[in-house]
Amino acid sequence: MTDPQASEPAWWKDAFTADYLKIYAHRDDAEAEAMVERLMPMLAGIPGPVLDVGCGGGRHLAALRRRGLAAFGLDYSKDLLAAATVRPELPGRLVRADMRAPPIAPGSCGAVLLLFTAFGYFTDEENAACLKSLAELLLPGGVLILDLPDPEAVKAGLVAESQRMVDGRLVRESRRIVGNRVEKTVRMEDGREWRESVRLFHPEEMQTMVSSRCISLTTTVMNHQRSFLYHFKRPL
Repeated sequence: MTDPQASEPAWWKDAFTADYLKIYAHRDDAEAEAMVERLMPMLAGIPGPVLDVGCGGGRHLAALRRRGLAAFGLDYSKDLLAAATVRPELPGRLVRADMRAPPIAPGSCGAVLLLFTAFGYFTDEENAACLKSLAELLLPGGVLILDLPDPEAVKAGLVAESQRMVDGRLVRESRRIVGNRVEKTVRMEDGREWRESVRLFHPEEMQTMVSSRCISLTTTVMNHQRSFLYHFKRPL
């Protein structure tokens, strides 16, 4: 799975600032509550704590904590983690780290979650290595859950150009498909600009990635609106 379109410098170092939370404010706590409610049957009986990777502002993590789960979050963005820290459920539950090298002991998590397209940021080789590193965090019987966009739905519904007012500022967004990635550029009226670039995976590509890395996980794929919900389980 070659990925010639992955870009340097790493876009994700610049994209996830406080402005990101404003642009995606419509992805709110109510949406997170609905997603976590759907995940609860998959998390029943897990053998250890839950790690929310790419937890951002903590909306899913807070919903998990409100349901009594021993959940904690990991993210690279200082701005998003600062926003998460304000939530009353999350003090002491947040770690700043690169998801490709989680500072967490292997075999210590009952579940690892990557929600709201928190996977596919890197080259194919880096994505595969990242998946393996996260899978190795699981205890026997643990689960790895990824929420990723359906590539065909993304292509069919792509809006090339749009603009809207956000927090009193005009925001212009442009989108395109480049190879196997969806590329988005956000331009704010005050001159702030950033780019997002996410790999689109078909289910068979995800399964090939798991197999190629000799990751011992069973796989279930479920449709979720315009997304695929991947449920991997480490055998007992």
